Amino acid sequence: MFRMSLSAALMLRRMLPNACLPAFLALAAVACLTIAALPAANAADADGEEIARWAPGEKAAYDEYRAAMRKGQYRQALPLARKWLEICEKEHGAKALRTGQVLSNLGILYTYLDEYDKAELNYERAIEIFRDLKAEGEIAKATANMGGLYLDMKQYDKAEDCFLDSLDLNEKLYGLEDPKLAGVFNNLGMLYYTKKNYDRSDRMLRRAVNLAEKSGKDELKLSSYLNNQGQLYTDMGQHATAEACLLRSIQLKEKTQPPQHPSYARPLRNLVFLYKKMGDKEKAAATQARLDKISGGGGAGAAGEKSDDKPAADKTPRDDAS
Repeated sequence: MFRMSLSAALMLRRMLPNACLPAFLALAAVACLTIAALPAANAADADGEEIARWAPGEKAAYDEYRAAMRKGQYRQALPLARKWLEICEKEHGAKALRTGQVLSNLGILYTYLDEYDKAELNYERAIEIFRDLKAEGEIAKATANMGGLYLDMKQYDKAEDCFLDSLDLNEKLYGLEDPKLAGVFNNLGMLYYTKKNYDRSDRMLRRAVNLAEKSGKDELKLSSYLNNQGQLYTDMGQHATAEACLLRSIQLKEKTQPPQHPSYARPLRNLVFLYKKMGDKEKAAATQARLDKISGGGGAGAAGEKSDDKPAADKTPRDDAS
């Protein structure tokens, strides 16, 4: 019996006229994105290959980098990541799997800093290494993260191509019910949200949330997916559902993040926007007051987030080394 993969079905959709949309939607529900974590010692990567042990000085560089990332101190994390890369290139080799993983993490970091050209270069270097090693799991993750970069850059066709490529690889490696695909579904959801295709966005974001809940391993990513759902439902006029999503997003962050971590800015900003839209001035003011305390006032987040009557999607969640 003929079977078309989900990613192939999505690629077909891009070639079909809008009149064919109802028939196409009967075929597919889609989604997409993530990247690799490093082990503390010898272990097998996603493709079954052994990852090298920590090189001299590498663990200390990694720990410093991770500490800065967890605090949302992305600018401070940059020289630490570069130091980590220098150690890996010297001790493991410029074409080693570990070096590729560090380059992917630099791509993530530069994306958070809005240095998109540097992010793209690091992703390209990482993917070249992974392809040489035939590390398909790593290729899928880095390609998905590059799609997130293009989404942030508003290069939507490139973003969709990356997400579909990643989805195809993930489907081949893990199947469509694996929690690893939650990020890909989230990113496709945000891509369709940007294109104002709210029904497709809703299906993708629901899939992301369901897979993340099924996994139960990463509440911060689930928090990001819920923030994005809240933004979508606000635009769809489903205010009660939007509020529930945003409040839950904040509650999940409160379990692991300090009170003024910049990641709070986006769900708080979206709540302010929602309450203003609902005409609830009291809740809007209280939420704005909390937002103003983040990053020393002004409601600034990691990328200068402010409540300016515009909703804010979480930057595409990415798995850095953990």
